[in-house]
Amino acid sequence: MSIVTHNFDQYSDEFWALKLGRPSASKIAKSILNSQGKPAAGQTTYMHTLLAEDMAGAQLDSFQNDAMKRGLEMEPDAVGWYEFVTDQTTSEVGCITNPSVNEHVVISPDRWTPENNVPGLEVKCPGPPNQIAYLLGNKCPPEYFPQVQCSMWITEQDHWDFVSYHPDLDCLLITVDRDDAWIKLLDEEVDSFMEKLEQKRQKLAA
Repeated sequence: MSIVTHNFDQYSDEFWALKLGRPSASKIAKSILNSQGKPAAGQTTYMHTLLAEDMAGAQLDSFQNDAMKRGLEMEPDAVGWYEFVTDQTTSEVGCITNPSVNEHVVISPDRWTPENNVPGLEVKCPGPPNQIAYLLGNKCPPEYFPQVQCSMWITEQDHWDFVSYHPDLDCLLITVDRDDAWIKLLDEEVDSFMEKLEQKRQKLAA
C-alpha cells in the first residue's frame, strides 16, 4: 500500500496545486464513469477543463451553487453527528494519492482516519426532497457511488462510510462495500481517459 496523505487544508493553495489538471473522485460520476459502469457523457468537457487548468496554471472552476455552500457550512455538524452515533473521532485530510494504484487520480475525502474500522467518510448535506429520497433508498445514492468507490480504489479499502445529513430530518449512515468489478472498469476507463487527454495535450503543444 503506497497511500500518500497530503495534510494541508482543503481549498488551500496547496490543495488546488495538487489537484491541478488531475482527475478527482468527486468528478468521476459525471465526467469519467457512471454508477452503471458506462463512460460518462461529460468526458470531453472534463478533459478540456483539465487542459484549461494546465494552460492557465490555475484552477478555473470556482463556481459554488447554494447546495455546495450549504454542504460546506453543514459538514462539521454532519461529522459531529457521525462521530456521536459511531462513538469515534475522525481526522481531516487535504488530499490522498496512491501512485501504486494510479498516478493521476487524487481524492479529497471529508474524513480519513486510518485507525478507525472504516477509515474513510463521505458526507453530503442535501435539501429536504433529496434527503427523503436517500432515506427511502437506504443505500449510497447512484450519483455518489462512483465517488465513494473511487475513494476505496485509491486508498485500497474494502469499506467506506457515507452520510447524508439534514439537521431537521432523519440522517442516513451507510457503510458501502467495495465493488471490485466496477473498480476494474474505472481503472480501465481512467487509463483510456488519460491517454486521450495526453493526445489532446500534445496537440495543443504542437
